Amino acid sequence: MAETVGPRSTLQDRVYTRLQNEIANGELAPGSKLLVAHLAERFGTSQAPVREALRRLTEEGVAVTVPYAGTVVKEPTWEEIEDIYLLREELEAFAVRRILTHSPTKLQGIKRAFRDLQRAVRAGDPVAVIDADVAFHQSVCVEAGSSLTLEVWTMIVKRFRGVRLLLERANPDDLSTVIETHGSLVDALETGDAELAEKAFREHLRSAARNIKRRYPTNQD
Repeated sequence: MAETVGPRSTLQDRVYTRLQNEIANGELAPGSKLLVAHLAERFGTSQAPVREALRRLTEEGVAVTVPYAGTVVKEPTWEEIEDIYLLREELEAFAVRRILTHSPTKLQGIKRAFRDLQRAVRAGDPVAVIDADVAFHQSVCVEAGSSLTLEVWTMIVKRFRGVRLLLERANPDDLSTVIETHGSLVDALETGDAELAEKAFREHLRSAARNIKRRYPTNQD
């Protein structure tokens, strides 16, 4: 069904958001071709808003232009995934320090996100667990009250969600320890000890990166 045509900027945003969501959900897997004519027909638009959406996705590193193939969904290398975790470590450590330095009692949003994660694990839905895991760590950046930290964190994390979903489908992870490991992060925050909490988050993210590396199909040791 064709989408209702609106102002060009709104239409560009709509196409961009649809493609971004399909990549993040794993519907468009890494390596998928993003053909302008095909996408314009599917979305019921002219080619101009599709080209603009693909330009934005390419600038963000979610897609890449390949000679003779056009624009395709990018598959991160292990080195890029490792960089994502290293950057997350620094951003979340900063967020933890900021929370415990300025607002040590402001943990309600984080605890709420942890309860959502517990429910997802108990329901046994791995996709919901991935989303709840992301939401938990995002809540730490939100509670830190730094819009720039949240913006940068969101930008780098959205690059990896689709790959993580595909990895989960191909090589399911053990979800039995998710509640315990994230519960220990909440416990560390509740101590009010910034150094201890920062260390807990760094160790957690390093462990998560090692787990991904063991499971990543293109890993070359």
